[in-house]
Amino acid sequence: MNPEDTAGNGSLSPRQSQFVIALLTAPTIAHACKAAGVPERTAFKWLADPIFVDAYRGAKRDALGHATGRLAVLADAAVATLQAILVDVTAPAAVRLAAAKVVLDAALKVADLDDTQARIAALEQAAEGPRLLHHAGWSGSGGAVRIGGRRSPGGAVSGRRDRCPAQPDPAGHGRGAARAP
Repeated sequence: MNPEDTAGNGSLSPRQSQFVIALLTAPTIAHACKAAGVPERTAFKWLADPIFVDAYRGAKRDALGHATGRLAVLADAAVATLQAILVDVTAPAAVRLAAAKVVLDAALKVADLDDTQARIAALEQAAEGPRLLHHAGWSGSGGAVRIGGRRSPGGAVSGRRDRCPAQPDPAGHGRGAARAP
């Protein structure tokens, strides 16, 4: 990489920063190169550089965060509009039906997202559990922790398990059994 390519401290040069902005606004890399005045060969070198890629990803995250914030502000107005259409008896039935479909679809997506987040939290908690026990000085030998089940001869807990269906079974039994790589 040329000395002019980076500022020398792990950050981007002004030329690279211009190219990042062009990448965010142009439809293709070729268009971004033209807009920033960067040769394509140089652009592809930069796109292979982890420092540049991290900066570009950070800029994309920032841009998306800004857009998401703007959407959140507009969401309240959109919901109010849908509500007004739904309760307006003078609105055509097809329009009210379309508004109702949008509301129901959104409600189902929110419920699905809520369920997914709960399952992820349960998986994270289950994955963290053994580490927490280990760090607290508990050992797995000599006694299994029971969670609504009975201890099997090998020390594993059998019976009812408090876990998500998609959670790997650490003992290697049943559906979703974890396998060693």
